[in-house]
Amino acid sequence: MVQSRERFIPAFGQWLREIWPDAIVAWEPTHHGLYGWITAQDFPEPEALNQQLGDYWVSLRSRSGSWPPPPVTLFAARPNEAFPRWQVRHPPLSPQRLHRPLDPGGDTEIPSEMRLANHFIICGLGSLGQYCYDCLQQFATPAFPVQLTAIEMSQPEAWEVQGIADTLGANLIIGDCRQASVLEQAGIGDCRAILLVTSDEATNVAAAIAARRLNPNVHLVVRSARQNLNHLLREKLGRFVALDPTELPAPSFALAGLGEGTLGLFAINNQQLRVVEHRITTANTRFLGVNAYQWPRRHQRLFSIFEPANSIQTSRPSRHACFFPASESRIFHQWRPDHTLGLGDRLVWVELVSGGLGVQGEIPTNRAKQQFLQQLLNPWAWGQNMNASWDWLRREERRWLIARGLGLGLVLWGISTLLLRFNVPNMTWQKAFFSGFILLLGGFGDVFGGLEPEAIPFWVMAFCLLVTLMALLFILGVLGLVTEQLLQSRFSFLKRRPPLPQAGHVILVGFGRLGQQVADILLRIRQPLVIISNSGENIPPLTIPYLSGDVIRTMETANLATAKSIILTSDDQMLNLEAALIARDQAQGDLSLVIRTFDQLLSENLGDLLPGARSLCAYALAAEAFAAAALGENILGLFRLQDRTILVTDYQVAMGDSLLGLGLAEVVYGYGVVPIFYEKQGETIGGERKQKFFPTDDMILGTGDRLVVLASIQGLQRIEQGKLIPPRLWRLWADAPLSSEVALDAGNILTNISGCHLNQARDFIQSLPRTIELKLYDHQAYRLGQQLSHLLTIRLYPV
Repeated sequence: MVQSRERFIPAFGQWLREIWPDAIVAWEPTHHGLYGWITAQDFPEPEALNQQLGDYWVSLRSRSGSWPPPPVTLFAARPNEAFPRWQVRHPPLSPQRLHRPLDPGGDTEIPSEMRLANHFIICGLGSLGQYCYDCLQQFATPAFPVQLTAIEMSQPEAWEVQGIADTLGANLIIGDCRQASVLEQAGIGDCRAILLVTSDEATNVAAAIAARRLNPNVHLVVRSARQNLNHLLREKLGRFVALDPTELPAPSFALAGLGEGTLGLFAINNQQLRVVEHRITTANTRFLGVNAYQWPRRHQRLFSIFEPANSIQTSRPSRHACFFPASESRIFHQWRPDHTLGLGDRLVWVELVSGGLGVQGEIPTNRAKQQFLQQLLNPWAWGQNMNASWDWLRREERRWLIARGLGLGLVLWGISTLLLRFNVPNMTWQKAFFSGFILLLGGFGDVFGGLEPEAIPFWVMAFCLLVTLMALLFILGVLGLVTEQLLQSRFSFLKRRPPLPQAGHVILVGFGRLGQQVADILLRIRQPLVIISNSGENIPPLTIPYLSGDVIRTMETANLATAKSIILTSDDQMLNLEAALIARDQAQGDLSLVIRTFDQLLSENLGDLLPGARSLCAYALAAEAFAAAALGENILGLFRLQDRTILVTDYQVAMGDSLLGLGLAEVVYGYGVVPIFYEKQGETIGGERKQKFFPTDDMILGTGDRLVVLASIQGLQRIEQGKLIPPRLWRLWADAPLSSEVALDAGNILTNISGCHLNQARDFIQSLPRTIELKLYDHQAYRLGQQLSHLLTIRLYPV
């Protein structure tokens, strides 16, 4: 087949020389057709060349008789470029083959050994229970069936999630979930996980204990906010996860009130991380013109680029391009690998909060000791510390007075010591030192009462008396200031609340459980805050400005006109809506509105009534975390991105897991998630397991490895079902290396990035020049081409 296609190379070569004289063409016959790599400085329009290629192909076919010409693909590139700038082909590919879909077509059959009993029981069909039922339903496919059973004390009177009543049918059991007979009727014996999400924590705990007695292997997901009790039950019961539905969505409410900037906050192994959003504007162009592949900060991971709507159409590549953006429904790594950041691009990345941690991704155990020794041996660091201390003292008058008093005392102490040592007979250095200190404390009689007056000069005694008087005035005055400060801190409960901020503050309406969580987050990031509550049950600390009474009348008192945003978290949905409407009318500038709702339909419809407002349903946010936990995942936190919930999910790779044996490139681009933390089983540094933040795509997951990812509910669904998005087939041609060292490095790069076997990569490098076909994702192929092109002359193009 390949040999028969070589006979057409002279014909296509002559045709191409006639229409493009300065082009240099390297032809390669393959099973997929005839490939031509064109090297030139100037290029014709691909549409025109594609039309000419089609006309010539048709005419050649009419002359070739029983041997029709093969499919022809032309790639155009400048000299020494690894990737073609465009490609033309005849016959053209179908749109289904040209544009890769987000998900693999059809339902991938799950191997029988990986199938699990996907039966889930939900106890409690309140707001949270209904949203959990809806989330778990999204995991069901023909190849991955999910069976759901619900238990409720009585028939629900209202359904907040549409369609649940129709799908429940006989799967709804009326009864007490704490009773063994009810749990057995629901099928607890063959149940994979049970979600206990009633509003009564005591009922949830009692039902969890009963379920564990009936099924020792069932996974327990319990709604509970009692941290100590949850820890004890986790140790006693095993396979136990407790989540607080008010704590999980609190960061989303708090950070939504801050506008663009921080989207999420969470911790991994006591290391704080945050998700940052940044828009490139004319006033802030630090990333303008940077290639997304060359993201400049190694302690961060860029995972989303959203182009402005007006530039998507103009920047969209033609059908002749080699790289295409991912589907618009994809939320991670959706940009083209060769994308250059431009004005209006909205970037989202995750980073370590502490500037000195994890720049290289490693967390050595002796990092703190090394930093301390470096500062101790660096004189420049001494000067910086002295300047910082001086600024700290001058910042407050009381500190400055205390510092001057202590400094004066040290000077008087030194002078007194010298005078007594050299002017009093038989006075030793030790005695002079302590006698000078006694003078500072007003002990003139204690020092000179036991000495012969005629042996001491009069002027020495007069100076020592002056030292004592000055000590009484200054040193004891300083002690008085210190004492006053201690007393003020001791009786701080007598102080009044601080005044209301005048501008740039956040108004928090409602101080229930969710409001308390939101306030705690805002205070940790030092955001000025005013709390308004119409209930006197929960009163915030005296360090926070607080207004009580009617919410509608009190909002204007909180300087609403100059506030940065208002976060409405009260338990009254209608009060939140009323306050939001009034706040939008009274605000002078752009006031951000964050509204807590209990009805998802209301949240979706508020966009037209209050443009720009963020309406969040707390239970809908938390339900996705509960559903993920029911699948056995450990949820560390969540945040909102593009109106979708992103879960921070902690995986422990086990035997039979869909992650086992995969490279991180397959996890990132195949499952559509973002790895942010990796811990290798068995590898240690200083006796502790090796940890790496923002790992590269070269890692291979093994049994016992730990991986923390950012994932949407769709990404978790793909991992659960083992449905990888398929890569494309790429063809790599490489010229012979200049030295054996270059060949060795090139073989290692090919193995690490493409995932091919080391022996296969070395055989390919040792027999250059030649070609090899590799299955790669677009970002993976672009990275391979960028790194290999520094060592070899290569051509890399999609098949």
